[in-house]
Amino acid sequence: YIGGISYFIPYESQMRQVVKEVFFGENANVKVAVLNGSGYAGLASKVAEKLEEMGFTVVRVANADSFDYDTTTIIYPSDMREYAEKLAKVFESARMQEENAPGEDLTTIIVGKDAQRN
Repeated sequence: YIGGISYFIPYESQMRQVVKEVFFGENANVKVAVLNGSGYAGLASKVAEKLEEMGFTVVRVANADSFDYDTTTIIYPSDMREYAEKLAKVFESARMQEENAPGEDLTTIIVGKDAQRN
């Protein structure tokens, strides 16, 4: 109580998770890495922001192995195809690629030059 008024103070980290689940539903648990393969500075960060606004959890933003990706590519482990398909709806012409790397349980988006036009 402050001045005779009752207040509720939530735990911020848990509150964020609840907000994600309520407003973004099924996207809230989709974890993704966003890599810049386009060569356009800052494009991966812009894509990451857009994905977070849609409720996806971006766990990493970095550069890809090269900047010669013309088409955005979504790389996913076989057991995460459903998540990859949700991400593919965000990008008009994304290429899907199943790849099982040991210990990798994350869907990765390599942002291509085509994302600059969107």
